[in-house]
Amino acid sequence: MIHRGLPLALIKGKDEACKLTPTPLSVVIAHEMGHAMGENDDGPGHMNNVKKHENPVRKEMGIPPRMKY
Repeated sequence: MIHRGLPLALIKGKDEACKLTPTPLSVVIAHEMGHAMGENDDGPGHMNNVKKHENPVRKEMGIPPRMKY
């Protein structure tokens, strides 16, 4: 399936409320590489892959962590 536009993710904003924000391609690739290495979207809140592969890249880029899958 081909997606047009940027993927969106829920992140925690400055006011601590979650909001949808565009996701950079490098973050999407990190998430999908996690799947390629065998990581599933399981665990509490289905966040294992996000916590292990996506959020570390977000942190390095100065982007707030993804809070919900």
